[in-house]
Parts: sequence; structure tokens; C-alpha cells
Amino acid sequence: MLPLMLIPVAWKSETKAKSDYSHMHPLEVLIPLIPGILLVAFPNVLTPKTATAEEAAKKKSKLRKIGYVLIGVAAIYFFLTLAEPPRPS
Repeated sequence: MLPLMLIPVAWKSETKAKSDYSHMHPLEVLIPLIPGILLVAFPNVLTPKTATAEEAAKKKSKLRKIGYVLIGVAAIYFFLTLAEPPRPS
């Protein structure tokens, strides 16, 4: 199913100029940053209350690691937006 969803995106990128798709908006950094911060700060929200203490600790650790990865992705997006030339007005 996923490759079929990517076909229209690939078709659009071939039909439009590359400059239309190469720029990222600085607000796009917030897409992975907000969930990453929430996962690091509040992993308890997503762990079930019925889990044992050991299972809950494992799940919290895994959620925190995912949060750190998302914060890292946001940092990479941020540096990519800084490296881009300014958009023409």
C-alpha cells in the first residue's frame, strides 16, 4: 500500500520545478520536536496502568529513547533549514 501512496508524490516532483519542493519551512522543525519533548518529559502517559513495574519501566525507557530520536530528527531539520538559501520573495 505504501508504494502506491508514493507514486503521486514522485509524479508531482517530476512535473513541478525542483525549487518548489526543496525548501523547508522553519515550522516543520516542530513536527518531530513536540512529540519528542512530550515523550521524554511524560512517558507515563502512554504506559498502561495495568502493566507491572518492570514492564512499565521498559516501556518508559523505550518511549524516552524514541523521544530522543525525534528530538535528534528535529535538530537535523533545524540545521537543514539554516543551511538553505533564503526563499525568493
